[in-house]
Amino acid sequence: MKRFCSLLLICLLAGLAGCRQEQGVQPVPETFEVAMLISDKGTMEGNPFHELSWLGISRYCGEQGISHTWYEPQARSTAQYRITIDEAVERGARVIVLPGYHFEEVLLEAQDAHPGVSFVLLDGVPNNG
Repeated sequence: MKRFCSLLLICLLAGLAGCRQEQGVQPVPETFEVAMLISDKGTMEGNPFHELSWLGISRYCGEQGISHTWYEPQARSTAQYRITIDEAVERGARVIVLPGYHFEEVLLEAQDAHPGVSFVLLDGVPNNG
């Protein structure tokens, strides 16, 4: 019986120790304050404009302790850009960076739909198409 109680105590302590969060390890946030969209379907790698834009955002946000991420729209279209912007806003984005002229048209629509969000358009001028 003494062995059984010792074994049970060890199992309980091991289980509790497994639940303890490591000191200094932060949980991954489910929301992100700053978001960047990339305009080409696929990955960010291979597009220096996107890579350097992301590097600047990531460096600044990292230094300031601001959560940030980037999104890849499923297709290269104004409609898909809008869907992706809406997703970023739903996940908590307060600033959305749009690198390039591909986002000129969707920006006017998105800023009206999300007045509490700040948009940054790099290398483009908002227009109606």
